[in-house]
Amino acid sequence: MGIQQREQALELSRELDSLPEQEAFERFFARIRDTEIPFYPCIHAADPLGMFRESFDALYILGRTVAFPMAIGLTMHLYMMSALAAAPLPSEVPLVKKRGRILRDLRQRRLLVAVASPAGRIGHRDEPSGDVVVEVRDGGYVARGRKAIQSMVSQADLLVFSAQVEGHGFGLFLARLRGEPALRQGPRVFSGPMACTDTRPLDFEELRLEEDHVLSLGPSQCDPLLTYAHAWFHALVSAVYLGGASRALEEARKFGRTVCLPDGRPVAGLDGFQMDVGRLVLELQTAVRQALSFGPEVARLTPADLPALSELEDLGAQIKYRATLTAEKLVGDARRLIGTRAMAADHPVGRLSGQILFGPLHPWVSAIVEREQGRAALGPGEYLGLPAG
Repeated sequence: MGIQQREQALELSRELDSLPEQEAFERFFARIRDTEIPFYPCIHAADPLGMFRESFDALYILGRTVAFPMAIGLTMHLYMMSALAAAPLPSEVPLVKKRGRILRDLRQRRLLVAVASPAGRIGHRDEPSGDVVVEVRDGGYVARGRKAIQSMVSQADLLVFSAQVEGHGFGLFLARLRGEPALRQGPRVFSGPMACTDTRPLDFEELRLEEDHVLSLGPSQCDPLLTYAHAWFHALVSAVYLGGASRALEEARKFGRTVCLPDGRPVAGLDGFQMDVGRLVLELQTAVRQALSFGPEVARLTPADLPALSELEDLGAQIKYRATLTAEKLVGDARRLIGTRAMAADHPVGRLSGQILFGPLHPWVSAIVEREQGRAALGPGEYLGLPAG
């Protein structure tokens, strides 16, 4: 990440971290559009490695602050726009001809995109369920149904959603969200430390769509695009959780340097404390380096690699699995090092203790990843444990 880009994220983080959470929520969305952070996919459309690294670093930095839940919401925008910008798709996919215009419009008008998560699992694993159904009508399309979970809903301008499509099996669409009367927002799904993800249900009440709203139609177009998008999600959401873990580590560091023993020596001078913190540093850096390995992998893909996209999705899922487990452990270990003061409501580690638990629950949930990997390893052939290729 360039110095100027990193400074944008650091400056915004310092500004937000001094505010109460709801005020930080309002300031975040007032300020984030003034930065280039949401528009890295537009700026680096031809450079997936740069796109990933700058997005990852920004989300990591924001995850260190009171903006943690807002950064989760922003991840949805960044992962989907990264996929729309860089997916190595054949020319017959409608998105290919539209994405240049979509990306220019997004950056020029400073627009944010919410993503309606599929109810089922996409691609080579399971067929998605029909939570929203699109009917072909009068030369266009009409969508009806409900999407149960999408973040950043009240703040986003556009919506990307998937649906069962009459005569096509499945489709992916980009539609207007802000001010659209046919999309009715429900109340926030989460309360407490994750309320500011702004996650809400959406009811589709005869939403009218035209050909211009279509990004892909049918399994042959949707499966590669959504598999690629899910891989980006796994890798980018890991940045927020690892950023939160790094903040917990920073709080342990400050505790060790400012709290003294009866003889006046700082706790940080104790050999045991140094070893404890050293173990946390090693665990964090190992998980961060694994997450950063996604960038070179995604950068080398071409349309000829579409049959192997499941390998990229597996890498993303493994990154998220390791990152979220590491983050949860680091926050717990930092809490134990600091003691009861870390459980105060206004202490960063106290706040993170309620947020970091959500990591394994993002799709794909850790239990599903564990089951699939176990089933594969227990097959009839020898299990070697090396990645394909």
